[in-house]
This record gives sequence, C-alpha cells and structure tokens, in this order.
Amino acid sequence: MNIDKTELTTATSSTQLECIGRGECGTVWADPGPAGDDIARLVMKREEGGDLGHPVAIEYQVYRRLVQASQNMHPLVINSFSIPSCHEFLDKDNIAWSEILPRLPPNSAACNALINEKIRPLPLSARSLLMQQYYQNHDQDAVRNTHCLVRPYLGRRRRRSSQHGQPRFRVFNLRKFPLHQNLLAELDLDLEGYATAMADALAFLHWCARVDADGVEFVLAPPRPRRQPQAQAQAEAQHPSAVDLDGGTPFGPGTATLFDSPVLGPHALWLLDFNSCQEMAMDPDGMRQAAACFWRNDPYYPRPGGVNALD
Repeated sequence: MNIDKTELTTATSSTQLECIGRGECGTVWADPGPAGDDIARLVMKREEGGDLGHPVAIEYQVYRRLVQASQNMHPLVINSFSIPSCHEFLDKDNIAWSEILPRLPPNSAACNALINEKIRPLPLSARSLLMQQYYQNHDQDAVRNTHCLVRPYLGRRRRRSSQHGQPRFRVFNLRKFPLHQNLLAELDLDLEGYATAMADALAFLHWCARVDADGVEFVLAPPRPRRQPQAQAQAEAQHPSAVDLDGGTPFGPGTATLFDSPVLGPHALWLLDFNSCQEMAMDPDGMRQAAACFWRNDPYYPRPGGVNALD
C-alpha cells in the first residue's frame, strides 16, 4: 500500500478517524493523534454529496491543472499563497478501503476520495484569544478544538450587537472561524497583505490554470513547515508520482509569504476547495464566468468604493 495513506488505515491505528469538516459534496476525516513536527499529516475528503455528480473526481483534475500551471510560473508570482498538496485519488474500488473503512463509522461505504495534505490548525494561544475576544461564553472543550482555521472576510464588516459594542457570533464554529474586515483591523492583522495574496491567487487560477475559482475558500493557518534536506530526499523517493512539488510553488515546503502577528503567530494564506471550479476560456465569455464566480463567493475579497473609507 502507498505509504501516503497508511496514517489513515488500520496499519497505523485502530482508533476511529475524526470528522473535521463537512460540506455539500462530502466529509473530511483525519487521524485524531498528535501531529508530527516535520511532515504534514493527511486528511481524507470523502465524496458523499448525493446527486452532485462527482465533485471529488473533478477536484482531483483541478489539482492536476494547478500543478501543471505552477511549473511554468516564476516563484515570486505564486509564493504569496499556499495550496495543500493532493497525494492521491481513491475510487470506490481501491483496495485501500479494506484498511480504511474499519476506522470510519459503521455502515460507511467505499467511495471516491482524495488524500490531501492537512492544513495545520492555529495554536492554542490564538484559539484562546479569539474566543475570549469574540465568544466569551465558551467552554474549554471548544478552546481545545484542534482544527481551528480563520476565514478572512475582507469584503464584509461585522455589525456590533452587544451593549458594549463588541461583535459577537450567534453561531460559533471554531473550525471555520470568520474574521470580518473590521475585526481583522482590530487585531492589527495585515489586511493589505492578505488582499495582495488573494489577488495573486486569483490571477494564478484565472490566467495560468484557466479555472474560474468558483467556490474556492481562503483560510489563515500556520505555514507549511520546511523540510530538512534528508526528509525532502526521502519524500521524493517515496512519492515520485504524487501531485506535489518542491519549493518555489504553492505546493512546496516553506515557500509561501509568511505573515506574523501577536494574535495568530506565524501564518500563511491557504487556498482550498476546488470541487466547484470549472475550466474557463480566455475570451470575454470566460471573463464573465470568472466575474460571476467572484461575486457569488463568500466575502473574502475586498469591496472598495463603499461608504467606509477603510474599505
């Protein structure tokens, strides 16, 4: 069996995998054990979307387009953001399911799935500060949630609803913690840097990979660790066919622009979820397609020209 996925199989542990994400097209699972310091852990994205076609298979093809496009780009253009590496596509007939299904809930079935690099969560100090600042009625179990990623919403402000003027979240989800434009500014985070990185990411998707960026997500999370030379050589020998690249691309170890702050610590802008992306033509119709996807996505992108000069 390919060593890439042994972390998710009974060859490594009999402990049940943990569901760390859920969306329209499926669920995301990871081993609940502690993360290693040198090599990023893995996640499995299972296709469980009913009548939505085959979004995981589509996403795998998009990944391949991204890798191919990144090979011809100057590192300075595409080092401002990171994309989790896609290690393998499993169809429902893959023999690996015999060792994966015992670690999933009863009655789980083999399906299409992706084996991807796991984006590391924000540290405990960042989770505690965010909850104290914006969700005071929390418990320690929520703080200990180890899957915290921040969504930077540069295109929307959060209204203040409490008597003290502090924004509060009615529905709390530490796994997808939204920080709107005004909250990012309050925390003295690098809004301009994030906006520049998002622009670079969209330029790469639209004009290099030629996909419309429909439904993509941006998150703030710790950067991919740098591999030591020995570990890098070992990884290349073990996984020569993985959809992965060395440094100098969004997929490489320790290459992305590094942001830093007292709140979040060292972090990078990550780009993920490509299952809704479609190929776009390099003509006016393609530009209209990309523009439509831009406006209907979550409010990651800045919206200049509004009533607030800070926008």
